[in-house]
Amino acid sequence: MELTRIEKENEEYFSHLCPDELMNDEDLMTFGVIDDEGYASCACAVGVSENMGSLKWIYTVPDLREKGSASFLLKEIEELGQELELDGLQVQFRASAEDLDDFLADSGYLVGIDSQVYSVPISDLIYGRVVEELLSKRSGDAHVCGLPTDTEKKHKVITALAEIYELDPAIFSDISSQYSVICFDENNKPESAIFVTEYGDEDLFVNYLLSDGSVSSICELIGAFNDVLIKNERTEGRLIFTDRDDKSITLIERLTENDRDEFRIPGWMYAVKLFV
Repeated sequence: MELTRIEKENEEYFSHLCPDELMNDEDLMTFGVIDDEGYASCACAVGVSENMGSLKWIYTVPDLREKGSASFLLKEIEELGQELELDGLQVQFRASAEDLDDFLADSGYLVGIDSQVYSVPISDLIYGRVVEELLSKRSGDAHVCGLPTDTEKKHKVITALAEIYELDPAIFSDISSQYSVICFDENNKPESAIFVTEYGDEDLFVNYLLSDGSVSSICELIGAFNDVLIKNERTEGRLIFTDRDDKSITLIERLTENDRDEFRIPGWMYAVKLFV
């Protein structure tokens, strides 16, 4: 297969794959794939905003699907984004596009189902009345700290938590040591955590909240996370997360005293892959 930039000279060849308004948009880059049989099989349009690549369009000829063209195209775009030192690639798409949902999830993207993607101003969380009360009740007895930066120690902590919560340790490969926090029990074994990935200069993705649900555990985690945000002056951005089991957004509602509808990203599905 071959990737090619769609330009004036060859746009007619790909016209059946990409709308004219996208190919003529000066703010977007359009790319096409020529498959092994010589057919124009797949095309996409990509923009860049705030150091993030944004996939605006991707389409494969129906008769040529499931033959690797879209996977090849997406991988090439990701490699290009890494060469340009972008933070990652994000996609917004209609909830009805179930094939794209599955495709992106299989390609390693964090995919949020419509009405289950939330964006919360960090200031709403850390400066809220409930959080202030919660912080005043911290026992100070728990051992809470950031994720170790040492590779061996980091792997040990992640493996232990992954085993407790029956998760694949590989999903934590891009987690930030600076913003993630871990709570240890009295035997110095990790028991709960907030795993975070950085997104640009201000926003953070909360990838996982791992907790037994106890008030004390949540209190210590939120307290430590609050400390990290203030220490690193990460207070102007937003926390973005998906929530398939309703636990995280329920906690956010209690901490901010606001309804989840205020934070919901509506109407679209959202997928993102951050580059390391």
